[in-house]
Amino acid sequence: MSSISSELDETNFSGIVRLFPLPNLVLFPGVIQPLHIFEPRYRQMVQDAIAADSLIAVALLRDSVNSILPQSISSESENTISPESSLLLGPPIHEYICIGKVVSHVELEDGRYNLLLQGINRARINRELPAEVPYRLADVELIDEPVISPEQLVHMRTELLCNYRRMVEVKQFGEDSISQLIEQDLSLGTMIDLMAFSLELDPLVQQKILATVHVERRGSLLLHEIQQQLSQVPLSGNKHVEGPFPPKFSFN
Repeated sequence: MSSISSELDETNFSGIVRLFPLPNLVLFPGVIQPLHIFEPRYRQMVQDAIAADSLIAVALLRDSVNSILPQSISSESENTISPESSLLLGPPIHEYICIGKVVSHVELEDGRYNLLLQGINRARINRELPAEVPYRLADVELIDEPVISPEQLVHMRTELLCNYRRMVEVKQFGEDSISQLIEQDLSLGTMIDLMAFSLELDPLVQQKILATVHVERRGSLLLHEIQQQLSQVPLSGNKHVEGPFPPKFSFN
């Protein structure tokens, strides 16, 4: 993860992004995700990105039954991209995405790539575009986080940090550096995104958090989810979750 969240320069941004649909990964602004790229169309996507603006947008795939989250964690409405606004060039995806920038890459001898993708900006898909390339393209609008007073949500910051520390203790995941990063002097929105990324949440829950622009509502969603998970932990002992952090390469 990274504490740096660099927003796109709207004056130099074309509004067109390369889409990288994934079934189980939600990228957030300010975090760095390792990826292993092996499918030919996405190798081409990485090549084109590196040669141009280095931008790749991660989009979460919708499942075949169009799963609906419980009402208790609903957020700002996110609709399926309609047939009128999409060319339906592939499986349905969620309309809220995170645009990432390739900050490091290694091309392997057989043409595969290992890369680090840093999330830099939320965005919403307006429509998918016709393309002569093998991967999907979309016209998007950038979503900037509203400016809020630090004093306005002091209680929420304190409550989130308290519950997050407890979750780390109970789940026994990650490294000390995660907690140290979370406790830096970050904006509340960035802190929420970093927490949501590092916790082992259902991708649909993470997607709802990504799609929630209002910081206080976003924090409430995350706090609810953490408290729900903590309430399910047996009092007799901690639940140990295997696995290192950061996660292994996400295979497309």
